[in-house]
Amino acid sequence: VGITEKNIRTFVTVGMLVAAKVAEDIPLSNSYWASVCDDMSLEKLNTLEMVFCGLLDFELFVKESEYEKVLVEGAAATGPTSRDYKRTLHKQGDLKIWELDALI
Repeated sequence: VGITEKNIRTFVTVGMLVAAKVAEDIPLSNSYWASVCDDMSLEKLNTLEMVFCGLLDFELFVKESEYEKVLVEGAAATGPTSRDYKRTLHKQGDLKIWELDALI
């Protein structure tokens, strides 16, 4: 499935919905998301969520090594390198969260 100008909003919305469910203790319901997205019914949103998770093989956790690799590759592709950021690692139990602050 390719991302186009016509479907980018849908990808971002469903990605945010899934990310919120992974990150939040009490995420917003799909019915709420559907109510604020004029062009998506609850049924369509539920289906898109399942398709989105299926495309990710339901692997919703990002390993630290994968995150670092994408961070470096993404920064190299868009301009600044990972050396242009101050990285701070926050640990909460087994969870590791990287905070990035631009140095420029």
